[in-house]
Amino acid sequence: LPAVLSEPEVLRLMEMPNIQTHGGIRDRTILETLYGTGMRNGEMCALDIKDADLAVHLVRIQHGKGNKPRVVPLGQEAQMWLETYLEQVRPHLLRNPQLGAIFLDRWGHNRLGRAGVCEIVRRLGREAQLGKVVTPHILRHSCATHMLRRGAGLRQIQQLLGHSQISSTEHYT
Repeated sequence: LPAVLSEPEVLRLMEMPNIQTHGGIRDRTILETLYGTGMRNGEMCALDIKDADLAVHLVRIQHGKGNKPRVVPLGQEAQMWLETYLEQVRPHLLRNPQLGAIFLDRWGHNRLGRAGVCEIVRRLGREAQLGKVVTPHILRHSCATHMLRRGAGLRQIQQLLGHSQISSTEHYT
């Protein structure tokens, strides 16, 4: 079975970023987005402003695995944090007004990359003292596992995760 965090561990992880700072709000938004949508690290890093339709609580992933696009719903927490980040933090960080990326590096010149997200998630996992190495992919697995435990169907989870084969999703059972 894939490595997952328990729901209490996810809550503990979510409390780690210092949300009194711009970086902390960005990091909390990253955690909420990864866990709340089940998207892959690279998919989240590739998100542009135009991909988020906050009015209908959806995010469009333009190039998922296999270059397949899909639409994923934004849960209430992810939606709230994304709105806060986009309104209060991203404008403050942005140094290149032509950059359409949602998530920016700490200097605001470039899109936040996969390695940067991995480092943020791992660091926050260490700070949470969960006794596990926490990665963006573990948040994806945790999302799917928690959805399954709460009654979501395999087909729903398959669509959310962008699996082309149901056998990939069945690992969570």
